[in-house]
Amino acid sequence: MILSGHRKEVFVCSFNPTKHTLLATGSKDAVVNLWNLPSPPASRDQFATWNGSPITVDNYVKDVQGDLTALNWNSQDCCLDVEWMDATTFATAGADGNIYVMKTDNPEPIKKFSGHEDEINQLKYNPSRTRLASCSDDTTTRVWRVDKIDNDSEETIPGLATSEETIVLTGHTHSVNSIGWLPVTDTGTNEIVATSSFDCTVRVWDAMTGKCIKVLADHKRPVYTLIFSPDGKWLATGGGDGYLFIYSTKTWEKKWTWFAGLEKPGVFEIAWQMVAALGLNRLAVSLECRQVAIVDASKIPVLQDTDQGVVGAIQSVP
Repeated sequence: MILSGHRKEVFVCSFNPTKHTLLATGSKDAVVNLWNLPSPPASRDQFATWNGSPITVDNYVKDVQGDLTALNWNSQDCCLDVEWMDATTFATAGADGNIYVMKTDNPEPIKKFSGHEDEINQLKYNPSRTRLASCSDDTTTRVWRVDKIDNDSEETIPGLATSEETIVLTGHTHSVNSIGWLPVTDTGTNEIVATSSFDCTVRVWDAMTGKCIKVLADHKRPVYTLIFSPDGKWLATGGGDGYLFIYSTKTWEKKWTWFAGLEKPGVFEIAWQMVAALGLNRLAVSLECRQVAIVDASKIPVLQDTDQGVVGAIQSVP
């Protein structure tokens, strides 16, 4: 399915975490479209004939370029440009190279993390909300501790520890623009985080040691986005070359490829939705050609490998 409704390049997309038919997409002109997709189960013919129009949120001054670059839902279905730690705590980052942790009932930051030497492009908490990863134009990614404190600590901020054990991930040669945490980790193994960069590569890291496990170099232009499948079996990446690749997290081999086309081919963001009770396994892909592609992953035979497991043995690479 192709959703046509944006007037400019589509930069971001996000499925609603509780209303599974609702998809939000944002474009270069700061317009947000809310799409109510067909309810499952739906046949190919039903998708082909669906002609629903989005609800458009468009309130930006038109003589200024919008460049909407982030879009997130919270659990109450409100769209905010933040990375939430819990229901009342979130982190923000920007051009000053600093990270500020905020609470909804406090106008002042309750914690500041410093160390990046250039603009911070993205923040992502790990699944357990004990660590926060940040990536930057300074070519590095940093993993900060934000786990719960002990009773003897002088730290006065509940749920936040000091940043003395920060892990710095180095290896990219250009700006790092996207982060993804492997959502499922085998017992006894360290957490895994992946990063994408304008150096045309994706790197997979041991988030506890900072060692690089794998370099994925299939893209021929800057890699703009990556996302792990919710079950942790797959990693999807998209870039300026118009390709979407899906890799196995067991072997890190490329398993499936999709090309967006020759006309403005960039893949700017990918959202992956899995809802077992509804039989949903699909991706939304934000495209430079001003469209959004919906990919039904349940119809891709190579992704139905029942023997596919989570990441195997960790090995370091340069």
